[in-house]
Amino acid sequence: MASSAASLCSHIYLSNCFPANPIHTNYCNRTSLLYTKRRSEQKNSLNLQTQRKNKNQYQRHFNVMAASVSPLHLPATSGEFRLPAPSPSTSTSRDLGYNSIRAAKKGNPPIMPGLLTPAGPLDLLSVLLRSRVVFIGQPINAQVAQRVISQLMTLAAVDPDADILMYLNCPGGSIYSILAIYDCMSWIKPKVGTVCFGVAASQAALLLAGGEKGMRYAMPNSRIMIHQPQGGCGGNIEDVWRQVNELVASRDKLDKMYVAFTGQPLENVQRFTDRDYFFSAAEAMEFGLIDGVLETEY
Repeated sequence: MASSAASLCSHIYLSNCFPANPIHTNYCNRTSLLYTKRRSEQKNSLNLQTQRKNKNQYQRHFNVMAASVSPLHLPATSGEFRLPAPSPSTSTSRDLGYNSIRAAKKGNPPIMPGLLTPAGPLDLLSVLLRSRVVFIGQPINAQVAQRVISQLMTLAAVDPDADILMYLNCPGGSIYSILAIYDCMSWIKPKVGTVCFGVAASQAALLLAGGEKGMRYAMPNSRIMIHQPQGGCGGNIEDVWRQVNELVASRDKLDKMYVAFTGQPLENVQRFTDRDYFFSAAEAMEFGLIDGVLETEY
């Protein structure tokens, strides 16, 4: 009986789902058990190394494919600058790999146009800033005002004697933010000229007219619109009354600013700002909002 048990014990198979080559293990022999354990650990370690190797190869393949995309070539006046292709990355970060794979499924990521300079690659906004150009192409809120004021003060600190140009393609925005930009334009030493591209509507027309006299321009097909301040409020009667008084005071202040910018009488300005009034470039120059119209081919 004991010999039968020993024989049965020596022929037990260690397997997972009936493998093709089962491992014969004698559970009555301690050395055999240790050898089987070592073989199992080596097998698991080999599987992990294979998985990591495959993952690294896929990541390197993805990076090489991304690097093979031709960069944007932009000519410059002093020579031709080209953005170098990104160097293949060997990072094996789990988050980076997941984000890269997810980006690859959605398509190529957008590339910001730029120029390669001796100081490093620069995006187009930085190139414009080096040319002392500030561009506003969105509704003006506190964040936009903070960016524009920072750019104006930086340019004034770099060269207080050189002029600054502000390009406007703006539908308007917050009165307080626009007045903050105008205060900065008036406070810094450099002269700030304004140019309208597209549209300067609502209180963005105030920035256009508030530029340095003789440096306020518009493109031939641009449109300029002025009107009285708009707002809304709610709550109890006292709060609504205070908000209405603030809007009335704002309208009076803005109308007087237009009088100073255009030279028009106050009654005429109030008549034009009572409702939305659209000017062409020539009409805005005749009214006094701008000083000239920039010529184009058409």
